Amino acid sequence: MRGIVEDMAARKILYPSCGLCRAPVGEWFYEVGLTRFDSMKEAEAPLRAAEEAQARSAAWLKDQNKN
Repeated sequence: MRGIVEDMAARKILYPSCGLCRAPVGEWFYEVGLTRFDSMKEAEAPLRAAEEAQARSAAWLKDQNKN
């Protein structure tokens, strides 16, 4: 997985650093496990909600660095 993600970052398909902590792709940690969803379509709404929550966290962290 790490190789795939690093390749995607190199090809500029993914942003090369974490949107929350700015860690470069090579320092990311991955969690692999089972999901409660039977399909990506079923997971889409909860994933979008998680994405929005992460964006709010990123904005808050960015604001903290200004002080």
